[in-house]
Amino acid sequence: MAGLVGLLALAGAGGVALVGGLLSGPEDDAVARGAPEAAATGRGQAVSWPWVAIGRVLRNTGGHCTGTLIAPDLVLTAAHCVSNETLGDLPPDSVTFAAGYRAGSQAALGRVAAILRPDGVAPPAGDYALLRLVDPLDVRPLPMLPEGTPPKGRGLHGWAVMAGYGEDRPRRLSVRERCMVLGVANAPLWRHTCAGAKGSSGGPIVWGLVPPRDGAPAGVERARVAGMSIGYAEDGPSPRGVMVPAPVIRDFMATLDGAAPID
Repeated sequence: MAGLVGLLALAGAGGVALVGGLLSGPEDDAVARGAPEAAATGRGQAVSWPWVAIGRVLRNTGGHCTGTLIAPDLVLTAAHCVSNETLGDLPPDSVTFAAGYRAGSQAALGRVAAILRPDGVAPPAGDYALLRLVDPLDVRPLPMLPEGTPPKGRGLHGWAVMAGYGEDRPRRLSVRERCMVLGVANAPLWRHTCAGAKGSSGGPIVWGLVPPRDGAPAGVERARVAGMSIGYAEDGPSPRGVMVPAPVIRDFMATLDGAAPID
């Protein structure tokens, strides 16, 4: 990942994130096929797991990013989403998380008690943050890849999806299917081929989803967060998508009190 510093564009690269085969029904009623459970938003609309664990990170200063509930009281997002060029790091009480957000409603709304960032790790490798919520949410979290996945010295190469609230579709979760993830266990950053608009920063790269085939529903129970999208390299080798991988986030969580990841 040499040469990424100063060459990373925050998620605003070209390409439209589309709701496709993993989501069913008309756009205004898009939920995951075959999902075993769902949470209702304030307007009674059901958002199925794992999508209900993904939501909008809202700031009093304006704008939004994407975040993922990875434990009942922990939200993963990009560090640049909770900072401001003028104010610097935003105070926790200026940030909220709307899980399963859709069209002005959400399955649950969480106030932020603390914003946890890695110390001494410059962006882009350090461009991630955990939002510790005041109270746990009554929403099923979306876990990260299990510890030891991939094994040290091995790679994780294969298909995944990216979810986020891009500025081209800010009131609905968009999913980019069949993205390729390329990563090595001990690397601080991985690459991906997912396209996402501005606002999708902090969105999860989701591994383990099984696309629907021949009328069979999609398999979602093995869905796990492989990492988090932070932007796009402006030059260098393809693919240009850049993500902070799950092993890095797990290692950071291990240094925190009361922040053990769920499996």
